[in-house]
Amino acid sequence: MKALVVYGTRWGGTAGVAERIGDTLRREGYTVDVASAKDHPPSPDAYGLVVVGSGISAGRWTKEAAGYLKKNNVALRERRTALFASCRSGGEEELREQGRQEYLVKVAEKNGLSPVAYGLFGGLIDFTKSHGLLGNIMLNVAKKELREKGVDISKPYDFRDWTQIEAWTQEIAEE
Repeated sequence: MKALVVYGTRWGGTAGVAERIGDTLRREGYTVDVASAKDHPPSPDAYGLVVVGSGISAGRWTKEAAGYLKKNNVALRERRTALFASCRSGGEEELREQGRQEYLVKVAEKNGLSPVAYGLFGGLIDFTKSHGLLGNIMLNVAKKELREKGVDISKPYDFRDWTQIEAWTQEIAEE
């Protein structure tokens, strides 16, 4: 079976998640293409499984990944589709259900999709980069909270759980 993994990322963390999803699907016997939503990814028409995801910043998917869903929502309804998001909510248990609803369920509903799976994963926060005015304000709030939890904010904070990502992907592959 052929699979397509399309992702949106602002600072590169979600690209790593998408690549790991692609690698896991390959190990499960799929032929896989992984594409950035920025680079005009292929139509989903030639694929039996399409996995679409985005990093979250200021409570939103990247415009490219959201645009891919909007542009291709009819084709995505006709095949197995899974959605994922990579963000702070994915790495903090108390935020997971809210993040799942906001970043996955509502996005699917907005596009008329019924995904076979939703994956909410931790992300990568690089405190040294500018995240835009609103993003920087939100990041400053997050910095304080993370510092209180013992996170060293002098370097990027990577809280992607590779085991969780691989297990989620294996479940999709086995269905």
